[in-house]
Amino acid sequence: AEVGDIVRIGLDGFRLTGDNLEYEIIDARDSLNAKIEDGILTLNPADGAVGEEAVKIKASAGEESVVFEVPYLVMSRNIPPTLSVGDQRVVEGGTLTADLTLGARDIDGSIISYRLLSGPGQVSNEGLFTLEVPVGSIGKHAVAVEVIDDRGGTGRASFNIVVMPGESADRRTF
Repeated sequence: AEVGDIVRIGLDGFRLTGDNLEYEIIDARDSLNAKIEDGILTLNPADGAVGEEAVKIKASAGEESVVFEVPYLVMSRNIPPTLSVGDQRVVEGGTLTADLTLGARDIDGSIISYRLLSGPGQVSNEGLFTLEVPVGSIGKHAVAVEVIDDRGGTGRASFNIVVMPGESADRRTF
């Protein structure tokens, strides 16, 4: 679970007796915000609960009781990556290459891939945008790209490619 997630675990499904069981939390981190109601263990972890531990619970039926542990792993909430890409300029007939990693940030993890959402060109998983610009494509072209982090978070950016006229025999004047 991540910080802020609410996790519910039904404890009654594990009993072997027909007696009604009473549950009591013996030991749990305060920041885990653990409680038991009607045989349901509810965890609502805060920042201080990040880590891997266990909640110690006592189950009682009459005079008999057993103590058991419910392990948990709490990770800090994933902050999605960000991506910033400025407009690009290229001459028709040329090649545009832009390193998207220069504008990508993930403060709580690692960026694992990039992808093209719309527009011309290609994006490698490593964040290299390339476009072979054909002659006759003068104008402004919109591109949208996405970055994905190691925990599934995404960030998006849009930018324009401005294709300028190139030197060609038909346009050259003396």
